[in-house]
Amino acid sequence: MRFYTEEPFYLVLLAFPVLVTIFLFGSSLSALWRSDFIKLTDKGFSFRIGYRARTVRWSDVKQFRFERPSDSMYASVGWDHQDDAFNGNPIWEGSKLEGKRTTTLDSDIGWGWQGGSEEVSATLEEWRRRYSDR
Repeated sequence: MRFYTEEPFYLVLLAFPVLVTIFLFGSSLSALWRSDFIKLTDKGFSFRIGYRARTVRWSDVKQFRFERPSDSMYASVGWDHQDDAFNGNPIWEGSKLEGKRTTTLDSDIGWGWQGGSEEVSATLEEWRRRYSDR
């Protein structure tokens, strides 16, 4: 240990990998706790994508469907709003990065969900039919 106090370069050389390891461990824990999710309840569904969460009532959704955006090779899961659903629900404004709309969906939860876009869309539509009358 005396060797590291005599030569500070070796102390930095030892400390750097330790600090990087601690940072990577903290980042992986943060990603685990803040991962994307879809939560279904009898009143509606909640989802989080990219650290942003939103809740939507079943009664505000006209239908769920999937569609492949014009600039992607993956199908995106989304929905069309009821005609009177905008009171209390934010209107889809488009991607902030692209500034243009790539699908005909009113809102979407993206792609990459386990089971595929078709299965997720079918599950959401089944829950909507079951609970939207309440």
